[in-house]
Amino acid sequence: MALQFAVIWYGGRWTLLAPGVRRDRYASRDSALAAAHRLAEQARRQGYEVEVLVQDVGGELSAVPLQEDRDDGPGRSGDRPQDPANSPA
Repeated sequence: MALQFAVIWYGGRWTLLAPGVRRDRYASRDSALAAAHRLAEQARRQGYEVEVLVQDVGGELSAVPLQEDRDDGPGRSGDRPQDPANSPA
């Protein structure tokens, strides 16, 4: 099983959930993702299998490569997941 590093939108800020790390909060998705990548890379160098996950604009978690192209795809910098209460029925 891989160590998972997740970047989620929680409480109005981007939050990093990682093994052995309290919930670190960031003003931007890119900052949180960069921190997740640093931690995952450290763990990988120690021999662990790692997985970085990021919440997309629809609220789903998706795996991203450690060297993610930050200009590609939905959920780019600053994009926030949709609030289910505000989603069309």
